[in-house]
Amino acid sequence: LSYLVAFLIYSILGIIFDRIIPIAVPNEMRYALCYAISFIVFVEIFFNLIDFTIEYIRKLRRSIQQVTSGNYGVQCEVEYDDELGSLAANINVLSKTLLAKEKESEKLKEKERAALDNAERQKNELITNVAHDLRTPLTTIVGYLELIKDDSALSKEDVHKYSGIAYEKSIRLQEMMDDLFEFTKLDNAD
Repeated sequence: LSYLVAFLIYSILGIIFDRIIPIAVPNEMRYALCYAISFIVFVEIFFNLIDFTIEYIRKLRRSIQQVTSGNYGVQCEVEYDDELGSLAANINVLSKTLLAKEKESEKLKEKERAALDNAERQKNELITNVAHDLRTPLTTIVGYLELIKDDSALSKEDVHKYSGIAYEKSIRLQEMMDDLFEFTKLDNAD
């Protein structure tokens, strides 16, 4: 673009110096003057266009920095239909993909937290139920043993009967404890 504009200006200045303003200056000087003016215009336009491109590259760099810092909502304007435009489009796709992955990750973390909370609740319920199930036979055992200990007027048959019940309940309690330990071993086998 800058070359075309400079060539156009060179041609126009040549026409102006040849036909419109006939000056008694040698042709070499006229061509040199046209060339100098055209070259200055070329350089000015070229560097202005480069500035636009460099500014666009800076925008892309800032967008990439935002994406790498975790701001996945960044969208770049696709201003060119070349490699820079392709880069901007790829940044947009990357940003959208990372945003979707972040949302998916948050959903998975939320499900994991819910599962952990549920497991903790179930563990607490299990402990409460086990404690209740263990307390029932233990209470019976303690009750019968206190009865035997505190009541000296019990007959030998009642003492034998009550101690038999306490023994049966203690065996049941031992079986429950064995089951609990077996369950714990199976659960921790991993």
